[in-house]
Amino acid sequence: MKVLLEDGCNPNIKDNSGETLLIDAIKKKKLNAIELLLKNDCKVTIKNDQGMSPIGQAVTSMNHEALVTILKTEAGKSSVHEP
Repeated sequence: MKVLLEDGCNPNIKDNSGETLLIDAIKKKKLNAIELLLKNDCKVTIKNDQGMSPIGQAVTSMNHEALVTILKTEAGKSSVHEP
């Protein structure tokens, strides 16, 4: 996955069943893949074809590590850094 992302692969693409890479990684509890996708501008607002968001999937799957990783990443994007 790392090579594909480095070569410009879209991290927000859906597969034939409508799953996003991020939601699939959350379901499979692949924390390294989740972190890699988030570092490569994967959007946490994109829902799968069933209407599930990545945060919703993390909660539904009881994947605490994924939820914390997503929330920390998103919090870091919105924080203001003062000199």
